[in-house]
Amino acid sequence: MSTFKDIDHTDEFLKQLEELTITTIQGGVFSGQGEDGLLRAVTANEFGAKVPISDGMRKLFAAKGFPLKKDTKFFVIPERAAIRKAFDSDKNIDDAIDMGVEIFNRNQNAKQMIKAMGAKMISFIQASIRSNIQPANHPFTVLEKGGKNKTLVDSGRYAQGVTYKTA
Repeated sequence: MSTFKDIDHTDEFLKQLEELTITTIQGGVFSGQGEDGLLRAVTANEFGAKVPISDGMRKLFAAKGFPLKKDTKFFVIPERAAIRKAFDSDKNIDDAIDMGVEIFNRNQNAKQMIKAMGAKMISFIQASIRSNIQPANHPFTVLEKGGKNKTLVDSGRYAQGVTYKTA
């Protein structure tokens, strides 16, 4: 005669679901990553910035063949919202959720699901950074980047600095 053991995992399943409902995932470049200069550059590019021109900057521009008019007080960094662009796509959001659901369905582990979704978010942001968001670089910027004309891409620090965090 066979015996069956009824194993009820409802409590553990509900615990994992609760962890998912109280967790948020954020992707981007965050303060405290050891590179405040990178965070300033990312913020300036994500939202655009108006930078006052100092006498030293004025001399640098002139020395590199880009003299500024006397009445020019600021230069403008145009908005190139790579992080927001990555999540303007419903497909990207759906893909991140689908990836998480697939992981959760395999092992019902909320932490692994969140980690998979965070990794997917990072890949979307990095792809957005590398997508050459317009407007094009100013000729001075191209010169400073050694002739490279791809926006948001120079040393690779921006894409490498992208991570996720949970709260």
